[in-house]
Amino acid sequence: MSRIETLTAHQEDQLAAYRERWWQILTSTQNLDLEAARESVSKAYRASGLPQPQIIFCQGPQDFLDYVNRRPLSERLLSWGPPLLQLPIVRDLSIQCQDQLTPAVLIALQEALGTLRLTELTLALYSAVLDPFVAQLPEFIDRSLVEGTQSSRWLEQIADTYWQQQQQFWRQEISRQPGGDWLIQRGEELGRWMQPLGHWWDQEVMQPLRHDPLLQELEASLKQMLGFLSLLGFGVDALGAATNGFAPALIDYCNEVLGCSLSQEPWQALRSLYINCGTVLTFQRVSFIFERPTQLCFDEEGRLHGEGEPALAFNDGYARYCFRGVNLPPRYGPIHPNLWRADWILTEQNAELRRVLIQGIGYSRLCQELDAEILDRWREYSLLRIDHPVDIEPIFLLKMTCPSTGYIHATRVPPDLRSAREAIRWVNWDIDPEDFSVES
Repeated sequence: MSRIETLTAHQEDQLAAYRERWWQILTSTQNLDLEAARESVSKAYRASGLPQPQIIFCQGPQDFLDYVNRRPLSERLLSWGPPLLQLPIVRDLSIQCQDQLTPAVLIALQEALGTLRLTELTLALYSAVLDPFVAQLPEFIDRSLVEGTQSSRWLEQIADTYWQQQQQFWRQEISRQPGGDWLIQRGEELGRWMQPLGHWWDQEVMQPLRHDPLLQELEASLKQMLGFLSLLGFGVDALGAATNGFAPALIDYCNEVLGCSLSQEPWQALRSLYINCGTVLTFQRVSFIFERPTQLCFDEEGRLHGEGEPALAFNDGYARYCFRGVNLPPRYGPIHPNLWRADWILTEQNAELRRVLIQGIGYSRLCQELDAEILDRWREYSLLRIDHPVDIEPIFLLKMTCPSTGYIHATRVPPDLRSAREAIRWVNWDIDPEDFSVES
């Protein structure tokens, strides 16, 4: 099958419309049609060859957590079955598209369709609905392993599911390469040949060792680590794989504009899932559909961002504050950045939050509120240093005061500069300040 190597001018002209289409789908705050959402989930499971799940609607992350906590967590997890780390139709359709495009065209399409921005938003929404629940899991895992409850079976199911799906993924990837099917066949034959040896090793060597207390402790630690990593896989790696470079935008464009040969029933099921549902958490026997957010705010780069208000809010009262895509704790989020105080930076332990505070407060206010030391002056410019433990290293700033308005502007400069003129040259791409006049 020949691959698409270039796009026509008409095809290129349509990229912006598809980028905007899927951004509007993902950022919709319109209430769900519950019946359409239920039918979409059922179609997606059928198209993936999976049994029909119980479908539960949640108003938001807090509503989901309240539902979970009405019964012991171990009972909930066992009744749900293992998480589906990704619906097979996502991967299958993505592979069908990729097989009909050259790598250069694929990369160009992903960039033009803004799939990175779409993927980041998708993961942010998944993170929002999962975070309150996931926060309870480390304690649950510890308690399960110590008490030896049945819930440890759920961790084993997750690990087994994760392993099986990873194997399926790699089998598909290998089979797409020249000679891949032969390699898979030889690997299966080798596995069958090794089974008797593996059985002997388990019965004669490992079983006696399992009574050793040190080995039992090691096995428990490995189970805990594997269970936690599997949960992380469900929450991050598998979700990233599920979006697959935000597959729906790419598949939609390839199907309608490029005329790629795709399995239409699975594609219509996947498209319906995104159009008719908000965030969906899929397990073997249960699927959770979340109502769309009531509020979504972004900055100019499409990152979750709110100034003194939630960037993301749900009907159940759950709210998330963000600044340029970084999550803010409640002690900062509800306060407008204009009212943030410079001395907060001195006590904030989290380096990323310190960076956000510096960005929101601005260097001009930092100069004024943290008593920056003047190292050198040149005309309207001053080279300043802030010695407070605000950042990993001391902050050096070039401050310019407008003679006519008194407005102060400050820019951070490297710490190895020793004069204001050096700092001006650095800011102006090595042009000496004598070669230009200061405009005011």
